[in-house]
Amino acid sequence: MKPYLPIWGELFTALREIQKAGQHSQKNIHVYSIEPTGHLWYLYLENVFSVDLPGMGITISLTQGQLIDALLKGSFQPTLSITEPS
Repeated sequence: MKPYLPIWGELFTALREIQKAGQHSQKNIHVYSIEPTGHLWYLYLENVFSVDLPGMGITISLTQGQLIDALLKGSFQPTLSITEPS
């Protein structure tokens, strides 16, 4: 058994819900910000996930499976927001 399969399934389910929400609302969905600068979007008209890296002038369109594989390889890390304890 491959150890990443449970994670792959969880990502598949989460991204599928984002796709459903985008298709239902007929709106593009901002999934998260990418480290150090960029954004991951779900584009409902094209039915793809789009990685936008404006600092590099790059936009990459990915299917759900391609995005999951890229995430498992460590690509497109989300920006971590660190807040100070109050």
